[in-house]
Amino acid sequence: MNEVMVLYILSRFDTTIYGVMKYIGEMFFAFSRTSSGTINPTIKKLEKEGYVKISTNMSSGGLESKICTITLSGRKYLQELLMSFDISNPSLILNHAKIAICCCDVLSSENKTEFFENLKNQILLYKAKIEAGLKNPQTILEENVIKMSKMQVASAEHLIREIEELCKL
Repeated sequence: MNEVMVLYILSRFDTTIYGVMKYIGEMFFAFSRTSSGTINPTIKKLEKEGYVKISTNMSSGGLESKICTITLSGRKYLQELLMSFDISNPSLILNHAKIAICCCDVLSSENKTEFFENLKNQILLYKAKIEAGLKNPQTILEENVIKMSKMQVASAEHLIREIEELCKL
């Protein structure tokens, strides 16, 4: 998800590595918390793969600053990441889905429809897995686990409704 956030920020404007971290914090604060320990390697990897270009400039104060710019292949890669969006970690599914939704304005209308359908299907599958676990008579669940699982089902249902509303726009 770090790649998506970095590329999305850079699709909006060129900035320094510090600026990328700052903007991620401002744009995605409700869904993600990043650090330089995760963003720096992500940017270096994206640069190595040709998705980001880093140029060195001198600031007005005479200090060297590195400006990150997304490349054309980086823009395409961002779209590919969103279109092939797959959430493998159930503990992150709802937040990662929300980050992806925040970034989907880089997609064409046609791709956006497919993106929302894919996302909705993944969340429906996640919800079904939780519900199956709650109904399994061989699963011994503590009361708090049951409550938290039901809250996740409700959160998934809410997100599905939000996705359906976004599809109408």
